[in-house]
Amino acid sequence: MRPFSPLRSWPTNLFLVLAACSVGWGVFRALTSSKDLMTRLAEWQYLAHRWGELPGWPAPYLPITYALLSPFVWMPVGLARAVFLALNLACLFYVWHRVTKVFELGETERWLWLALFGSWACVRVTLGSGQLGLMCLAAVLWAFPFERGGDGVRLAVSAIKHTLAYPVWLWLLWRRPRQLLGTALVGLVPFVCVLLFNPVPVTRFMQSTLDATEKMVVKWDGGTSLLSALRLTWPSGKWWYLIVGALWVTLFLWLVWRCRQQRALVSVLLLMSLWPFYHRPYDFVVAGPFLGMLLAKQQHGWAVGLTVAALGWYERLESLRFWEMGWLRVVASWYYPAIIFACLGLEAWRLRADLSSQANSEAERARTE
Repeated sequence: MRPFSPLRSWPTNLFLVLAACSVGWGVFRALTSSKDLMTRLAEWQYLAHRWGELPGWPAPYLPITYALLSPFVWMPVGLARAVFLALNLACLFYVWHRVTKVFELGETERWLWLALFGSWACVRVTLGSGQLGLMCLAAVLWAFPFERGGDGVRLAVSAIKHTLAYPVWLWLLWRRPRQLLGTALVGLVPFVCVLLFNPVPVTRFMQSTLDATEKMVVKWDGGTSLLSALRLTWPSGKWWYLIVGALWVTLFLWLVWRCRQQRALVSVLLLMSLWPFYHRPYDFVVAGPFLGMLLAKQQHGWAVGLTVAALGWYERLESLRFWEMGWLRVVASWYYPAIIFACLGLEAWRLRADLSSQANSEAERARTE
């Protein structure tokens, strides 16, 4: 049998062309803009020179984020953009390597994953704007399966965007607290460094971070948030925060209890980070492992359907202000929550089917004995 070549599969070839165009556009935008990276570096300067004005600080990031971005502050703008782009591209290919290994993808599925994932709008925007989602995802996969010495320290790098990794941290806190200890120690280093110079700003920083996180929950609309969709659909609802919180905790506990495969659990826990409160659509990059799981189970139709939904139609119409037209704003608010819950529902259905099959097998074995 001849080895697989992606060029012999026209669907894979088609998506590879789309992925190349999408990533190419992201590269161009990264070299000419990287606006979110520039914002993070401006925030770093703000922190360094204006500690006294921290109340009202708008960014929900931890000190480790700015510690990891420190080398870019000292670079010329053009060099910082290029180096950060190279790092993001390295993370993209590292995620490809790890998803292939973790989900044991064959040669066909391996190339198909790259073709599909590379064509997602969230990947293009992450590259072009200098976002941190790919780095967070790469750090989680770097630490997986969280059993080796030092995996907790590796996982600490995912704190560069903690709002995407927190379900994995909670799971490890419950099941493997020793691994999370390394993460906590590394994450505390920037706090200690600041505390050595001045004990006041740490308190201010945390208060400002909590204030910004509150805005993600209460005030910002759109993106991937179920809470935002509920607020826009039923503005008079008073219990949405309690309902969404209870739903998240219930679903989290159910997944941790039912999901026996660790790789599947991590893929859905990353999705769980997206819907309780506000995230921009580019944070959907954390669904990359879920795409790998679909391909590993030969569910190519679902994988292609997910890719069609994530190609960027929503983002393009949003840039044209199409969703601001009256009731369309409400409809648009359900777009990404619907995609996320379709993915979670598919995994829940699979878990239920696996448990039913296991129960039938045990019953059949008991009858034969």
